[in-house]
Amino acid sequence: MFSFSANPHFASVPASQFILNPAQRHQLLFLPDLSCFEKSNEPVAKSNSEISFLWWLSATYDFYCYHMYSCITEMKLDQLQVCVELVYRTIYNTTQGSKVNASSTYTDFIGIWDEFLFERLILDAIPKLGQDVDSHKVGNLKAILQQMSDVHMPNKYFHTNLYNRKNEALAGALTALHRRLVLNEHACTVVTMLSDPSTRRDMRDDWSSPLLRDIFREITALLDVGQDAAFSTLRYDILSRITNLLPSTHLWLQWIKTVATKLVVETNGKTVEGPLDRVTASSAMIKWNMCMGLIIQRLQIEPAKSIEHFQELRMFLDYAMFYHLHENLYSQGDMNLF
Repeated sequence: MFSFSANPHFASVPASQFILNPAQRHQLLFLPDLSCFEKSNEPVAKSNSEISFLWWLSATYDFYCYHMYSCITEMKLDQLQVCVELVYRTIYNTTQGSKVNASSTYTDFIGIWDEFLFERLILDAIPKLGQDVDSHKVGNLKAILQQMSDVHMPNKYFHTNLYNRKNEALAGALTALHRRLVLNEHACTVVTMLSDPSTRRDMRDDWSSPLLRDIFREITALLDVGQDAAFSTLRYDILSRITNLLPSTHLWLQWIKTVATKLVVETNGKTVEGPLDRVTASSAMIKWNMCMGLIIQRLQIEPAKSIEHFQELRMFLDYAMFYHLHENLYSQGDMNLF
């Protein structure tokens, strides 16, 4: 196992900065599971020496991520360059570094580790949806991520493949931060809206109108494929949530995930455990938009007293559906918008 104290490049770093027990490390970062590399089909990951190298790389890169996390959260931006140079000297500018450059397994390993680091930073900045965020903290994180490509990842340090993989992780983090920020803005609007008893009462009355029943029959005929189809209980689901959930965005989001799962299964005819592709995600989103568009159109025709509130709710639910599907795609390595 790699020892930091035995490495001269870490001699000037106080021991207190990196002595963490496993529980503390997992509180700091979402650490990748190395077992996936032990089971890899690539020859490089089969020998005991290569497994040992992975554990050495794990310890070294965890140390790097810990310092990156500290520099960013404590706004010690002047230390970012020092931190990168440190990990460069320790990993890449060594005999072991040639192994990293030679195998996509190690390149992906480091890219995934970067993604976990960025995810933790984003969750720290926007920890709970539907609550006001520290705009200064979010703004700082966005500015840092935008500058990191030039400031802390110059091409001179890394092999081209690794440089590109790290930049992919960075670009994905900027997109993820933007998506979560937009979703939180919509969630805050819904929380404020549903906190008003009179608003909930008007929405409940409009949603319970007999005139809406026809549109739900149309939706069932157009989109449903069976009793358990995605929209089969939509009328009851939304009415129940308007009446009982009050301003709880968490439970709205859990419901959206359930609907998304059903839509994906209906679209590709496969179990939800199968990989989600962009075509399936796009088709699911189109079905959702068609359904919500028909509902809003009928509410406008009536007209409903609370039509503006339903439009706000729709914006939140539309983006929540998009957010959930896109996060699923991103977790599989597809960082493009559908």
